[in-house]
Amino acid sequence: MRRVGNFLKTLAMLVVITIVGLFLWVQNDSEKSKAANNEKETTYNYYDTDEYGKEQMDFVKKTAALNRKEIFLQEQKKMEKEKSEEEAQKLQDDIQQKVKQYLGNNISKVGIGYYDIETGKGFSINGDKYFTAASTVKVQMNMILFDMIREGKINIDETVKYSQDDYEGGTGVLQGEDKSKPIPIQKLSDYSIMYSDNIATNMIIRKIGYSEMKKRFADKLGHSIPQDENVVTPNEELAFLKMLYNNKGNNTYYARLISIMKTTVFHDRLDKYVPQNIVAHKVGDYGEFINDVGIVYSSKPYIIAVYTKNLSNANEIIANINKIIYNYHK
Repeated sequence: MRRVGNFLKTLAMLVVITIVGLFLWVQNDSEKSKAANNEKETTYNYYDTDEYGKEQMDFVKKTAALNRKEIFLQEQKKMEKEKSEEEAQKLQDDIQQKVKQYLGNNISKVGIGYYDIETGKGFSINGDKYFTAASTVKVQMNMILFDMIREGKINIDETVKYSQDDYEGGTGVLQGEDKSKPIPIQKLSDYSIMYSDNIATNMIIRKIGYSEMKKRFADKLGHSIPQDENVVTPNEELAFLKMLYNNKGNNTYYARLISIMKTTVFHDRLDKYVPQNIVAHKVGDYGEFINDVGIVYSSKPYIIAVYTKNLSNANEIIANINKIIYNYHK
């Protein structure tokens, strides 16, 4: 009986412990569920509160305000750009009108290409008419030379041996110099611009190859050109000068070419009435054709190409044309 009593006591204790354990487990689970429900309820209630609604409304208002400001700024920039373009165009119209008035009845004897570097505006007078390029061709000839040097087809340290076929009178200093030894190609390039040396030019063309040079001229312009004549239009020369100035290929020799064009010994045309040190240019004369082309590094730089045919006092007229334009670019 005693064993049975002890067994019943033990069993009763186990039952009590089990019941207590179940109670605690149920209570704990209930608290977890309640906590989870409270969390859900709290989250839901936050997004359903007036505070959240106010935040959303403020966000919408701020976004709308920013959008309005952005639209306003865009419209303002657009208006400023249009105004700037209108002013730039008016400036070009004024310059062109003054140049035409100055030329008067001589206008048919002159070809002009002009380009404002800052605004990208410009104009031409007889811009697509062919003129004999004369020595102005030496600008693009040197560009081709420096292109080929950059490509590795010609070495800047090369020398060129003089040939009797290279001889030509007219401008230059090599006629009076010893030519028994090969001449550095850089010296030939400098002389062709500084002194408009015809012998130096012929030696460079022989090194490049005449047909190759003409082909590269056409490639740069993007259209065919006369092969057997040294002719150019003002607009074509303007295009060459733009390429020289912009130097999109980052050819370091282009900068040297421009600096040499500033040291030319000829000062009776484009740079006669403007500061000589800001004009990088190349003159050209051949019979009735008197020309000058270049880049003017004024406070507002520009490019100009002037060609004339059978024009009396052409040097002075070219000088005055550039003076008119320069006065707008000081």
